[in-house]
Amino acid sequence: MRKNRWVLMMICFLLFFTGCSTSGEKTVKTEGLKETKVLVDEFYEGLADSDPVRMTTTMSGTVSTIFTRDGEKMYIQDLLNNANYYLFKENGKTYYMAEGGDATKEDVMYDFSLESIRMALSLFVTGVFEIEDEAGLTYAGIRTDRDDSSVLETTVRSEEENAEVKTTGTKENGKVRNITVQMTSGDNVTEIVYDFEYDVKIDLPEHTIKDMSQYYHHVDSPYATVGDFLATLEDENDFHYMVYGDEVLTLAEVDGRHYQLVAKLTEEEYASLEALDFSDEDYDKKAMEIVRGLSFTDCVDFTDAIMSQDELDTYVGKKATALLEDGFESSGYGVWEDGASLSFTKDDMEYEAQIALPEGLDTESDFEFEDLAEGEVLSIRFTDASFSAMPME
Repeated sequence: MRKNRWVLMMICFLLFFTGCSTSGEKTVKTEGLKETKVLVDEFYEGLADSDPVRMTTTMSGTVSTIFTRDGEKMYIQDLLNNANYYLFKENGKTYYMAEGGDATKEDVMYDFSLESIRMALSLFVTGVFEIEDEAGLTYAGIRTDRDDSSVLETTVRSEEENAEVKTTGTKENGKVRNITVQMTSGDNVTEIVYDFEYDVKIDLPEHTIKDMSQYYHHVDSPYATVGDFLATLEDENDFHYMVYGDEVLTLAEVDGRHYQLVAKLTEEEYASLEALDFSDEDYDKKAMEIVRGLSFTDCVDFTDAIMSQDELDTYVGKKATALLEDGFESSGYGVWEDGASLSFTKDDMEYEAQIALPEGLDTESDFEFEDLAEGEVLSIRFTDASFSAMPME
């Protein structure tokens, strides 16, 4: 009898660090960055590439977005901005389509949205374990396995800053079902919750594909180089661009015409740009040194894709809801004492409307875009092409 009891005690002692329970429960505990990162990588492996999948994001108790992916289709519900839209592939091309709208060609937003889960994990779950071990930070993890379920709790703490990030992930039948992130700084606590579903499907509504390329015309560039363009600006900080593959794209207005300008990066220039540290306070200056000397190799005049001012002026005197009824999508707003501005997007072009505040609207109370849209349009103008429209081909 003593011998059997001694054997049982030794077994539990040997299994102490991986858990010992008569109920079949198993635990693994870690301390330190490297050891805890192993648990994290194993627990969340494959989640970012799940398909089909739905991720519902709740921030401080409010559902903010619902992201659904089903093969080459995505459906994004932006509840904070009341904007729901589809991204999908058809005949080898990618498209964007707001609910009730036409499908328009899209490239950048499609690829960006595919990474939604990976970005969420990187920002708040796995990214904190990708940095080098910093002095003053402590890392700990504990995974508990029970039959077909598993829970992983990780804690990253800074005693000096009195700050902590605690993450709890739950799995059922090998699939992550929930991730709860609590970020504490002093007395402030922020909670982000991700819920995952896998038995999901996207059925695209009947749609018409609107080919905006019919409004794009390849013409000679008004500028030879980026430097030539910069010389026309009062402030070089007004120069905005994006890097798409090995191309640098920017927008310009010259004599009432609107252009997309394209410059090519050599392999060396691209490598130099990629090697820059984005967190460097001199990043913009160093990047501009590379971009400044580029020559424009293509120019697209997209003026015909923009609604004329005469067309826009037909909305003056109407409620801004008329814009929504005609397929404009809300994209933001600003409010002041006696008025407001509403931002809209249509066919990848952006517009801004000045409105009178709806009668009786209390700007100090909770209100939504639709409440403001009850106001009368005083003026409306084109502001810019959306970066989601680029590259225009």
